[in-house]
This record gives sequence, structure tokens and C-alpha cells, in this order.
Amino acid sequence: MLGVCAPGGCGKTTSVTQLCRDEQVIRMIMISLSLARAHSEFRPKVQSGLA
Repeated sequence: MLGVCAPGGCGKTTSVTQLCRDEQVIRMIMISLSLARAHSEFRPKVQSGLA
């Protein structure tokens, strides 16, 4: 998660909108989500001794 703080009118919304449309950023978000999902599925197996 990334927080963006600045006074009104500084372009926060415009900057974040452009950032979220960037192909590299989208790929990194997708990779992060995939890793988070893999971790959440793997952890219970490790804890139960099945992995």
C-alpha cells in the first residue's frame, strides 16, 4: 500500500491515475498479488506438515 499526501491541487489524483495505468506498475502489482496468494495457500500446508 502506498499513501500519497499533499495539499489539495498538487496533482495527487492525476499522478496516481497515471501510475496505475503504467504497464510496468500493473505487472508489478499482478506479481505481488500472485506471490501473496501463493504465500497464503502455502502457509497452512506448512503449518499442518503437508508441504
